[in-house]
Formats: sequence, C-alpha cells, structure tokens
Amino acid sequence: MKRLNPETGQKFKRGDRREDGFLFSSYDMKHVHKSGKFYEKWCSPERFDNMVKNIKYSRAKRENTKRGHLVIFLRAAKRRAKNKNLPFDLDIDHLLSIATDECPIFKTEFSWGINGKGLQPTSPSMDRVIPHLGYVKGNIAFISALANTIKQNVTEKELYAVADWLHDKRKEVLNAFKDKPAPIPKPPDTPGRKDPAHGTVHGAGTGKDCDGAQHHQAELFGADPNHCA
Repeated sequence: MKRLNPETGQKFKRGDRREDGFLFSSYDMKHVHKSGKFYEKWCSPERFDNMVKNIKYSRAKRENTKRGHLVIFLRAAKRRAKNKNLPFDLDIDHLLSIATDECPIFKTEFSWGINGKGLQPTSPSMDRVIPHLGYVKGNIAFISALANTIKQNVTEKELYAVADWLHDKRKEVLNAFKDKPAPIPKPPDTPGRKDPAHGTVHGAGTGKDCDGAQHHQAELFGADPNHCA
C-alpha cells in the first residue's frame, strides 16, 4: 500500500517536496513498513537533479535505436486506438518483425531512432493500410513519411487519377514552355516514376495533417496531431 501525499491526498509524484526540502524519488515496491505501506525513496535536490539527468540520458539513448523508436510507435498507437475506439492487438515483437530498413515504396533508407534531426521525408511512419480496421496485425506497414503523405486516406483509384492528371499536366506545361528562352527551374528530385521524354514525375513534399476527408498523414515518431484516419 502506498502512503499518500498529505497535501494533495494523492500518491506521491516524483519531485514532490518534503518538509525538510528532500524530493520524492519513488516508492520502494520491494520493502514494506510494519504499517503495511511501502517504503519511500527521498533525495536531496542536488541528487534529484542528477537522477533526472541520468533518466533523460538513458531514455534518449534507448529511443535512439530501432527498437526504442518502435516502442514509441507502439505506445502512441495504443493510445490512439483507445481514443478512437479502434481495434488494437500490436506488440513490440510484431513491429520488429515488419519494420524494414527501407521504404517498400520508394526504396529509400529509413532513419530509425529518435536522433534529434526532426521529421524527414525518409522518416519511417506507421501506416494503417485500411484505416478503419485499426491497429491490428496484418493491417500495419511502415512506409516513409513522404509516401504516407502522398497516400493519405484515399483509394488506389483516386491515387491513380491524381498521378495520371499530374503526369499529363506536367507534359502539357513542359511542352508549352519548351521554346521559351529561359530554362524552367527544376524542382528538387523526390522518388517518382520517370517519363522517357520529360524526366522524373516529382512526388509531393511532406505536409501537415488536417481533419478533412482525405486526412491520413503518417503517424510519425509517435505524434499524430488531429489524425482522423
């Protein structure tokens, strides 16, 4: 049984201050006082600061691995499944078994691990192949942030329609400008198909989530702002 903080009436939280200035660290779950309550661990402010720094360092080191990154995905997926009332049966072993080292669509190498570089087009993202089926084995794949941004919450037919329109429209524009004296600035290359006459058909860059019908941006680094897919 855990002793409660007399000031809040709740369980002690890490950092709660005692009358003598010592800070609460944790309950000692292995030792029980004769009163029936768990012993508590308290430490000086200096030692507490060092402990917090060590915890943050260990967490950052752990998260900067493929497994650590997947643990973040797993926790975030479980939280979203609960919030959105979606099925969930994932576990870390399953995620490890399906987490490839490159995007299956663009064949670009994944940047696994929370390395402080922020969101990149090559960052891995957890995708629900069919969103309403939820976070269940067989419905989850890891694709790049760029691929998932392009995919969104649309059908294959809709994606083909956009790609075909863009392909034809791009040829139309290039043909209209081919006799212009000034060269047309070329956009940055992104993975995409090549046209024999007109070069690479450029993919879209990463964008922001929205709450629209086509909303399905990648679930990245465990973050999912207003994600409705």
